[in-house]
Amino acid sequence: MKCPKCNGRGKTTEYDGLRKFWCDYKCEMCNGTGEVDMTNEEWLRSCDTEQLAEFLHKTTIACFVCGMDGLDEKRCPFGLECAGPKDILKWLKQKHNE
Repeated sequence: MKCPKCNGRGKTTEYDGLRKFWCDYKCEMCNGTGEVDMTNEEWLRSCDTEQLAEFLHKTTIACFVCGMDGLDEKRCPFGLECAGPKDILKWLKQKHNE
């Protein structure tokens, strides 16, 4: 997955106040590779407002555990108690894939 801190560049640009110019530094999050493995929890924490809004919209319309339409009042076809704390905790710890 593309590093959210450097946007896949492997470098971050920061202002050096002592030298009074912008410098490129190796990204600490991806160690300069531009790619990171992160859990769903880490991915959520790295989201900007637009990404978070899109994610919340998707998960309130359809359950992210079983895919059941969140607006439908039927029980889950798989017998899951969807979006329970244990299911959410399990999902947060899983590796995030785009």
